[in-house]
Amino acid sequence: MGLISKMKKTSTIIPILAVAFLCFLLGSCKKTEDYTRPISYLSIYNATESPLNFKIGEEDRYSAALGTGTSSGYIGVYEGTWPLLATLASNPPVQASVQANLIGDEVQSLFVLRSSDSLEFFTIKDDLNIRNPDRPLVKFLNLSPDTDGLTLTMTLLNTPTTFENVKYKQPSAYQELDEKSSYIINLTNSSNGQNVIEETSFAFEKGKIYTIWTTGRLNAATPATEIRMVITEEK
Repeated sequence: MGLISKMKKTSTIIPILAVAFLCFLLGSCKKTEDYTRPISYLSIYNATESPLNFKIGEEDRYSAALGTGTSSGYIGVYEGTWPLLATLASNPPVQASVQANLIGDEVQSLFVLRSSDSLEFFTIKDDLNIRNPDRPLVKFLNLSPDTDGLTLTMTLLNTPTTFENVKYKQPSAYQELDEKSSYIINLTNSSNGQNVIEETSFAFEKGKIYTIWTTGRLNAATPATEIRMVITEEK
């Protein structure tokens, strides 16, 4: 997974330390827990500029704060409605909660975004059953609120794959790529064609599913809140 700053020509790769794991929420505290309930899977993404801690129910679900542009990986949780508490390690700290309706056998990604002095939650459903063992799959998600639309172009041997004019919070469809090929990736502002992030490269692996997503703003007040692009494997 890579996090790329505005107008940089080389990518800065940030490792995702989290891997998918199964956690049975509050089972030790409830003698009548129904262990036959289906499992739902949820991945938390930090789309803010500061480290993020979160809880599902009364338990911390991750051993350390999530850095900017990282995700927890899929967490297995019993089906039901669970309180999610997110705390941003800023000065002063920012905290927000939401009731997450988790349905058995569904896979979801929940993005935590900074909205002025508060936090915002944005959830999309994932489908890991579309995995192609011979090709990588990629979708693009625009989470930069001051853009009319962003266009992502991925070029291999002068042949472009384009995600055209992707609007805020409207994820694109998946597209297939060639595996283990280093694509040149450009991100442009759809309204004026200006480069936002240019000439970074990434090699995608067959059988894997990726989300390329942005956060931050084109017209940022500080460098920490500038638009940036992240490449995350869905796992």
